[in-house]
Formats: sequence, C-alpha cells, structure tokens
Amino acid sequence: ITGITSIKREIKIDTTQALRLKSAEESIDNLYDTGAFANVSLSSETLRATDVSKQPILRFSLEEKPPSVLRLGLRYDETNNAQFLLDFRNENLGGTTSSLGGWLKEGKRNNLVNMEFNIPRIGSTHLTMSSRLFYDEHLFDNRVISFSKSLFGFHSTGSNSYGIQKYGVSSGFGTRINKNGKVIVDMTFQNAISYAEQTNGGGLTTSNINMFSVGSQFTLDSRNNPLTPTSGSYTNFRYTNSSGSLNVHDIFWQISGNHEGNLPLGPKTTLQYSGLFGLSSNTVPLSEKFFLGGPGTSYSQQFIGLKENDLPGNNIGAAGIHLRYSPSFALLFPTSIVLHYNVGNAWDDKDDISVGHLIHGAGTSLIWDTPLGPARFTVSKAFAFLKNTANNDSSSLRFSDSIFYFSLGHDF
Repeated sequence: ITGITSIKREIKIDTTQALRLKSAEESIDNLYDTGAFANVSLSSETLRATDVSKQPILRFSLEEKPPSVLRLGLRYDETNNAQFLLDFRNENLGGTTSSLGGWLKEGKRNNLVNMEFNIPRIGSTHLTMSSRLFYDEHLFDNRVISFSKSLFGFHSTGSNSYGIQKYGVSSGFGTRINKNGKVIVDMTFQNAISYAEQTNGGGLTTSNINMFSVGSQFTLDSRNNPLTPTSGSYTNFRYTNSSGSLNVHDIFWQISGNHEGNLPLGPKTTLQYSGLFGLSSNTVPLSEKFFLGGPGTSYSQQFIGLKENDLPGNNIGAAGIHLRYSPSFALLFPTSIVLHYNVGNAWDDKDDISVGHLIHGAGTSLIWDTPLGPARFTVSKAFAFLKNTANNDSSSLRFSDSIFYFSLGHDF
C-alpha cells in the first residue's frame, strides 16, 4: 500500500559510501515512526563467487499494518470520573502515511470530538500540515484557596463550578527540524463560551465570543518515552494573537513556554526538572486564560498540591523537580515511586507578579504499570510563606488542604 516516496524519504543510507551502523539504525527508526509498518528489517544479499565486480545489495523488508484502525479506551480520575475514548482513522491514506479520521472522548464532566486530517511530510520534503474540526466542552471547579498554621484539616472554601465550550476549525502548516523538532504556524476560527454552572457569589467573569487566532509554535521533543521518560527533554514555545468577533480593535495576545528535562541518575532513578511561563494581555477571556493545578492535563498545567484549575490567570509561572525511582521488586505490578516539589502561581495583572506571592507544593506518588494503563495515586499538600499581619517584615509557614489524586488508564 505504502508509496515508494514515503519509504525512500525515510532512508538515510548513502549507497556511495561504506555502510554506517548509525545510518542504518536511523533509517529503521524513521520507517517505524511513520506508523505504517509493524516490522522493519534490513539485510544484505549474499553474492555468488562469480559476482566479484558487483556491489552488495541491501534489502529492507517491510510488514505493513492495516491502514484502518479502531481504538477504544477507558480512563478514570478523581476530577473527571470515568471517561470513554473512541478513535477511528485511516493512518496510511492512499499509501502516503497521511491520516484521516476522528476521535471522541465522553465523560461526566468533559466531551470532546475531533475530526482530523494530518500530513506528517509533504512528498519528500520536511513540510507538514494538518487540519481539524473540533468540539470541546468541560466543567471545572474553582476554589478560594486558604492557608492556616494547622498542618491538617480543611482550609479552602467557596468552590464555584464553571464550564467552557469551544467549537471551530483549525489548520496548521510548518516544517520538521531534524527528527524531533517542528515549527508550525496555525490559524483557528472558533466560538468560545464560558459560563457559570454553580456559584456561591463572586467568581470569574464569563463570556461568549467568536475568535480568529493566528499562532506560531516551536516544539523539540527528544524524550525516550513521553509518558514515563528516563532521558531526553521536551521544549515548547508558543505565541498567539487573537481578535474577538474579527474586530481589529479587540485584540489580545499570549506567549507561553515550557521545558522538561530528564536526567538518569542510575539504572533505576531519574531526576526530572521542569519550568513553564505564560504572559498575556489583560483582555483575555476566561476560555483562553492559563490554568494551574493538578497532575497536569490539556486544560490545566501541572502543580502538585493544588486541584485541577485551582489557579486561573492571564499570567503564569511555575517550576518543579520530580525524583522517580523504579525498584526491582513489584507491588502487584511494576512500580515507581515519585517525589514531587513545585513552586509557582497565576496572576491576572503583571504588576501583581511577585516572589512573595509564590505557592509551594510537595507530594509523593505511587505509579503502577497495569494492563489497563498506568495507575497513579498521589498525596500532596500546598504551603506558602505568608507575611504576618502584625509584623509585615516577618513571614510564617502556612498550609492548605491535603490533596489526593488517583487515575487509572492513559490520558487522551
């Protein structure tokens, strides 16, 4: 099925020079990464004794996957409860390794539908493009976070419930940089609605707007495993300029970036360090704000010690260190232990950004590699050094609620 152009562009062997092991391994990895092949092997044909003047022949043996794929998935977590995934697509459209299809995620607090067309490489070039139609709705709770001298107990109150609904079309065009990098320019036209599901007074400002956005982003991902990396790094920078109702006088901008590095400290221990930032204009609607809190999802940046979406803001900053140890013994399933520490906050106004307003979070996770996907259990707590009302020059340690996270299954 797969066309010869889609195969030859991934082969990095120079037939005019002696075969290099690195080039052969890179070619095999590239062919696997197209997603079109179940098995790839490279062999050399044995020449007869009479073929002294002929060059040896290298032969790639390729076993193709079925192009049409149906995937089903289940996930449970403490915030969104049970979620169901259905994914159906053709991953080798016309033998070009392009994909066309759609997927949906259905849950009690979130609903997501995507129809996607993706060209990983246009012909033999490194250019790439993608388009999608999307519908995305999710509910989230937002608390008033409080701190006290008491290590245990409940401190935060006044939880409000909100919803964000988006639907529209998006298209991107860009180029690959070597194997692990991409530069993409994209355009999105969408309707974004934010609404209050349940409030106890006060709360966040909601809106209903049509938006046209133009953005660009750079991504470099050299991790050996995106879910549980033990080496490599991930870097992403993004800039977006949006206008509400296609009005040139109603423009807001956002710039954000995050970096994650993974350092192997031994055969069973990995140190992960991470940092993120986000800046935007003050007119950003609720649907486009940055969110901080929770174990990390597509809706809220990771902050161990807070609940998902606890801290919304026009500006955001956080950094963290995570130490992961995978012992040789298993507790029912292969097990990892992770120690977390992070610090950060979110602010609506840039003038409010201050080191004195930073919130700290610490926690411990147990992760099991089960047949149903990773099972994660985390216990965590946020704390802060707050100034005393009687003496503004001194500060004391204050604690917030203990937060527990649990999830079973892959995030999708």
